Amino acid sequence: MKLARRAWLIVVCITASSLFITHLAHANEPFVGQYELLTPPQPTNNPDKVEVLEFFWYGCPHCYHLEKNLRPWLKTKPDYVEFKRIPAVFSKTGGWTVTAKAYYTAEALDILEEIHTPFFEAIHKKRRRALKKQEQAIAGFFADYGVTEKQFSRTYHSFWVDTQIGKALDMTQNYGISGVPVIFVNGKYRVTSEKADGYDNMKKVLNYLIEKEYKLMNVH
Repeated sequence: MKLARRAWLIVVCITASSLFITHLAHANEPFVGQYELLTPPQPTNNPDKVEVLEFFWYGCPHCYHLEKNLRPWLKTKPDYVEFKRIPAVFSKTGGWTVTAKAYYTAEALDILEEIHTPFFEAIHKKRRRALKKQEQAIAGFFADYGVTEKQFSRTYHSFWVDTQIGKALDMTQNYGISGVPVIFVNGKYRVTSEKADGYDNMKKVLNYLIEKEYKLMNVH
């Protein structure tokens, strides 16, 4: 009986110690519960960089607000961070695909940085709702940046743009996207403004996870 009681006490002590260690680990973690682990983790393109991916939709007002908050951050992000936007695509057709093709068309024409923010503003600030779903309206927007209707149509319907849409569709599925905006760090961590309690704190969580991954990269 004494042996059984001693064994029970040992189990209790071990359990208590484990709980205490877990508590200490969480106590040293400044953003517990403000991000999520991605299961399974996704591969990244460059092992020498911390990859940060933003999934978005031009028609999403929350994505528009995040874009305004990300702009200053992008100017100060470390050189070891590789940031990339991915327009979320759930099918080969539909409004999300229309604007995703606009994104890749701009990239192919080498005017993406020039039109990315204005395209957001045209939809959400200037209320040009047709840009969310009509190819003709998008062609008119591109015309303001010196792209002829022929150039636009040829690029918008090109094999390269269709290939990028296929890749975006695969990534949307692989990353388990159900809503936007959402940011992933190094294929491991999911960060949203809701989980992080606002855009300002979201950037703090983002910076923390980036530094965490960068330190791990330099250990190996």
